[in-house]
Amino acid sequence: MALKNDGSAGLKDPLGLDRQSTALLQGELAWDEAVLKQGRLRIRTVVTLRWVLVASEAAVLTVSAALLNLPAPYAICFGLVGLAAWVNLLVGIATPGQRLLNPAEATLQLGFDIIRIAALVFLTGGILNPFVVLMIPPLALAAATQSLAPTLALGVLAMGSGAVLSFFALPLPGAETPVAAWPLGWRLGAMTALLLGLAVTAAYVREAAQETARREIGRAHV
Repeated sequence: MALKNDGSAGLKDPLGLDRQSTALLQGELAWDEAVLKQGRLRIRTVVTLRWVLVASEAAVLTVSAALLNLPAPYAICFGLVGLAAWVNLLVGIATPGQRLLNPAEATLQLGFDIIRIAALVFLTGGILNPFVVLMIPPLALAAATQSLAPTLALGVLAMGSGAVLSFFALPLPGAETPVAAWPLGWRLGAMTALLLGLAVTAAYVREAAQETARREIGRAHV
């Protein structure tokens, strides 16, 4: 009887592995349940990210127009930047910064940023414009704070925009050749790089967020 008890005790929870595995599983499930209920994205975070994007875009357009003298539809471009600033002011004033966005609100806010950046890139060279990578931050933020469905929806939006920009866009500033006239291999290569950047960045950020949640829940159950 002593051997039986010792054996069962040894198999029940060797080194606490059963408890640790359960804690890790609970951490992953708790993270998914939390973001499904209310998300983890605050208004303040969205507003801050958008101000960074607006400032970066305004700086690039100003340098291109004033210092480099590159031809581009600057009136429309600055209009899109101004639209983002106006929307950001309204969001920041009308909503408490600490409030969490629900999944639909977060998808709408981040989707707006992706579409606006895609429109800006469309006016300035499409997929050949290196600043097309600015579509990555909104998707990365969704991957870190939202459940899988909104993240996938925004990923499809960003990737679809990248594919369209590979074939339809105004000429690159300083170049008279339309984007569609550039070698197909160049455009496909740039598109592939963007799609991989979107997918890999989102996957890494999401895994890091989940791992953080697992550790927090794991410590809580120790």
